[in-house]
Amino acid sequence: MKSKKTENKKQKKIILIAILIFAFLPVFFYSKIQKTALKNEKNLIQPSLDLLALQIKETKQETTEENEDFLKNTLFEETQCSYEEEEQNESNLSKTKTNGNYEKIEVSQKPSFTGLDKIDIELGEPVSLREGVHAYDASLKEVLYTYDDTNVFYDQPGTYTITYKAVDALKQERTATRTIEIHSPNETIMIPNFPTYNQHPKYPNGCESVALYNLLRYYNVDVSIDAIVKNLKKGKSPYTKNNKRYGGNPEIEFVGDPRKQNGYGVYQKPIIEVANLFKEGMIDYTGHPLEEVLDLVKQGIPVQVWVSINLQNTKVCATWTYSKTKEKIKWICRLHSVVVVGYNQEEVYVSDSYTGKIESYSRKQFEKIYNLFGKRAIYYPE
Repeated sequence: MKSKKTENKKQKKIILIAILIFAFLPVFFYSKIQKTALKNEKNLIQPSLDLLALQIKETKQETTEENEDFLKNTLFEETQCSYEEEEQNESNLSKTKTNGNYEKIEVSQKPSFTGLDKIDIELGEPVSLREGVHAYDASLKEVLYTYDDTNVFYDQPGTYTITYKAVDALKQERTATRTIEIHSPNETIMIPNFPTYNQHPKYPNGCESVALYNLLRYYNVDVSIDAIVKNLKKGKSPYTKNNKRYGGNPEIEFVGDPRKQNGYGVYQKPIIEVANLFKEGMIDYTGHPLEEVLDLVKQGIPVQVWVSINLQNTKVCATWTYSKTKEKIKWICRLHSVVVVGYNQEEVYVSDSYTGKIESYSRKQFEKIYNLFGKRAIYYPE
């Protein structure tokens, strides 16, 4: 009886173990399958990760090379000054290929200057040789500089050279020069050998055309006054109709005829149109103060301007209506046109067709009349 009970217990244990085995067997196999899948997935992903890492490495290398190329092609903007040593700007970084590998080689770039413009002063006038001047190294960082003006005689008129020297952190030097011109307080600036021509008797009111003729002759243009007058637009002289005064517009045409005594005159725009037929590039400088006109003369550029005959005081002396636009024209008497060819502190020198000579007029009076006629000026930029 006891043996039977013992056998029953063994069977129950076997059954229980079997149940447990069957219960945990799926979990065991699932775990095994999951591990195998993860391993396979890792094997699949790893090459992609390796490829991505390689691409990142190559991109980084390309970026580095691009940055180096950028540095290599970056140049300093240098001002117009004369360098004692002529050389081409070199890159900060350069590369040379050896056995398929790139090797970095540092190449120097000397400092650069800005602001070394020409200085114009009068005797006794104070001047700052550092104002507006800067020196930079290859990284655009400002560096210290010195200057040498030992060869400049500030108490004597003349043209002199100042030497500037900049040194960067690598002890690299750049030497540059600038010009300083010292003038006598009443020094006369004059354009030499400028042509003159007397407008009388053939062109009694042709001063604008004759002034242009002299200007073109100065630039060796083969032209005649008759050719200029022929191509100049012309409008009617003032006339009365139905008790109203009408006439041409000097802004767009010559009022009347420059070859006749009853002719009036013309302003700068029609003269520019004719000038460009014989030599292109005429500049309308109208509106600029006399000081700026004289600055052009100082550069050797003659300037045609509108003033009065003999620089006489004058005013509006006639009015009429331009029939095409009904615009009211206010005519200032004694209109004259000359070419400015020189000046000093007291006088302005002109090629004057009214006398056929180089004449001088009071600078103060000249400015007054020049302003009265609207600061009209034209010139060729060489």
